Amino acid sequence: MVTAFLAMALFAPPAWEIGPFTRPPEFNPLIGPSDAVFPCPILGKPVEWERLHTFNPAAAVLDGKVYVLYRAE
Repeated sequence: MVTAFLAMALFAPPAWEIGPFTRPPEFNPLIGPSDAVFPCPILGKPVEWERLHTFNPAAAVLDGKVYVLYRAE
């Protein structure tokens, strides 16, 4: 444990790295399961694509807006 702490202290993050980030507690979790329905044109029925789980894998900033890409099941 001490070795891991010393290694983290000795190695500074790269100059291009942004952060560290902290999530405000009032936004926890940021994305969660919902009742969203997608009308599937192939199956011809509604699909509840966010019903069970959501995962927050990536975010990007483009033209001053934050876009979040995530997977749901």
